[in-house]
Amino acid sequence: MDKQDTLKVKLITLIHEIENAKNMVDAETQEFLINLESLVKKHLINVEQGTFPASHGNLLGTTRAISEFNNLLKIDALCDAAYDADVYYSNECYDWS
Repeated sequence: MDKQDTLKVKLITLIHEIENAKNMVDAETQEFLINLESLVKKHLINVEQGTFPASHGNLLGTTRAISEFNNLLKIDALCDAAYDADVYYSNECYDWS
């Protein structure tokens, strides 16, 4: 599996965990998660189309976004998926070669 395929799997996992988390939180946090899910889906589409930029060491920002809500930090599977996607993108997708 190449880097883009691995990143797709990690983004799909993150989307799944976002969907699960929406059932565990209040309405304000659900709205945030809906917006985050939309952003992650856009990233996924761009990766699938080959138009997503290499990281050059940057993060996706999903871990930081989730950390803005204390109640989300209690959902281990969501935090793990966000962290996994962020770190993989930053470290392994520095370039696509």
